[in-house]
Amino acid sequence: MKFEQRSAAGTLTSDQLWGVMLEFKEVCPEGFAQLIAAAPDSVEWMG
Repeated sequence: MKFEQRSAAGTLTSDQLWGVMLEFKEVCPEGFAQLIAAAPDSVEWMG
């Protein structure tokens, strides 16, 4: 599956976005949990 996220910084590939999400989960587990609770569809592709 190809997934791209557009941001002010440009376009991230699915691998880059995966890395960002994993880093976010490590650095801020509470914030990551809130993201999952607020928008479960946005992280569904990670599984």
